[in-house]
Amino acid sequence: MSDDARGAQPAADAVADALGRVPSVRLHQGSAAGTHLPGRRVHGVRVHDAGVEVHVAAVWPTTVEEAAQAVRAALAPLVTGRVDVTIDDVVLDDDPRSEGLGPEGTATEVSHA
Repeated sequence: MSDDARGAQPAADAVADALGRVPSVRLHQGSAAGTHLPGRRVHGVRVHDAGVEVHVAAVWPTTVEEAAQAVRAALAPLVTGRVDVTIDDVVLDDDPRSEGLGPEGTATEVSHA
């Protein structure tokens, strides 16, 4: 999709960069959502005509609501239109799996019995 087709929407990389500066969330690497670019993929970000869709993991003890608000605040200067936020996981800040990937590159599941 060209910049003209997207109107004023930012590139997926700009969205990912902005979210990388939000300490309470991480882009969810195991999400089916993503943007394919030549030779790589921007995980957890889809840019479309009406806005953007992002899939993130909230960093504990951030609540789901706080995470969604932080995402929308970070993207407000970049995105015209909707910001759809999906919280795919909650991770610990010091968890080595906190980027959303397990050892085989699959989505991490954390359960506390």
